[in-house]
This record gives sequence, structure tokens and C-alpha cells, in this order.
Amino acid sequence: MSKLYFDPNLFSQINLDSGALTMLGSIVHQFDQPGVYRGTVRRGDEIESVFYLSVDKESPVAAADIDLARLAGALPQSDGEKCGDDDAREARFSVNPRGHALFRVSGGRGGYSVNLRKAERDDKTPVFNSTVLAEGARFAARILRPGTYSVSNGQGGGKARLTVSYPPKAFSNYRPPDPQQVKVTRKGFEPDKIALKPAQGLIFECDAPARILIELVEPDDGPKQKKSGR
Repeated sequence: MSKLYFDPNLFSQINLDSGALTMLGSIVHQFDQPGVYRGTVRRGDEIESVFYLSVDKESPVAAADIDLARLAGALPQSDGEKCGDDDAREARFSVNPRGHALFRVSGGRGGYSVNLRKAERDDKTPVFNSTVLAEGARFAARILRPGTYSVSNGQGGGKARLTVSYPPKAFSNYRPPDPQQVKVTRKGFEPDKIALKPAQGLIFECDAPARILIELVEPDDGPKQKKSGR
């Protein structure tokens, strides 16, 4: 029987950076040029793992789910899941060019970026580097800590103000609304004032080069409890 694993990093991670992914952020990108791509999972300048992505018109896969933490060997594994170093280095994925690849982090402290280029040199096909999101990429964020945040683009101008409201008292039957969409342009963010309900997702659609930075400015600890007197 497998043991239930709870990752404490989920609630200790507050700020988000699209160029250093944690469990609270993921990137969606479409590779419309068929071919085999060689990818590297990085933390800072260090390469943690190598994998391959085949973009094939014959592939039935519409969404390639690429877990950077698992590729980097950062997750606890059961005996049945353990593999050798060669297997980890040679992880392979496929996707149809009309689909997309999802880069996410399922556990651990994160801080990953990903870089993909054609396995055979091809100057006509741009390199995908998640530290600088190109036009068409999407960054999905989920902010769990209620409060006020600043949102900025490390690759361009513009700032936005983000507020995440405190959960209601009757939280057991609560369901968060659909994710809110925000456009990233060369001028900034549209809209530049964002209000999220508890656990509501946020999706940034890049129309310009971007590195999305979300930083807590002021936490919201909810209504103050009245002290009971005797």
C-alpha cells in the first residue's frame, strides 16, 4: 500500500516567478514545428535532467504533460516507480503540433526552468526558453495566500495590482470561479487591476516577451477576532 504524501512546500510558497516554476505555476506552450526537440530541466544554471519531445503530426497526444520535478528526481518514489539514472535522462514525450506541452511542478521546492531546441541544429526553429516567455505562451498561476500582490514583467514595462480575497466562513461548499485571463503586452497588463476569489486561478496570455513576477505586498489574515472578556 502506498503512503499518502503531503508536500509542505505547497503552503510555504507564496511569491511566483514564471522563470522559476513551483507547484503554484505552470507554462503552456505550442510547438507548431514538427521534429524532435531536446529539452533540459534547470534550476538556476544547473542542468537537472535531459528529456526529448517529439512533435509529430501522427501523434494522438493533444497535451504533453511534462512534470519537471519528477524529471529532476525531486519526488519520493515507491519501489515500483524507481528507475535508473539512464531512464531519467532519456525520458521521452510526444505531442501533435496542433496540441501543446504543459510544463509543471508536482512537488518539492521547485525553482525550475526548461529549455528546448531541435535535437538536430535548425536555426529556423526558435529555441524555447521558459525564463523568457515568447508570444503565444501562457503562464497559469494559483495564489493561495490571501493579500495584495504586485505583478510585474521582468522582460518589459508595466505593473499590475492583484488582490486575493480571504476565504468565506462557510468554506466547505465553496467552489472557486473559473480562472481569470490577463493579457501581457509590450505596454503592460490588461487589466492592470486584478481581483481573485480564494483559490481562483489566473492565466497570463503573452502577446510580448515576458517573465511574470508576482510578489506579496501585504498579507490578508482575515477579520480580527474579538477578545472575549470575563
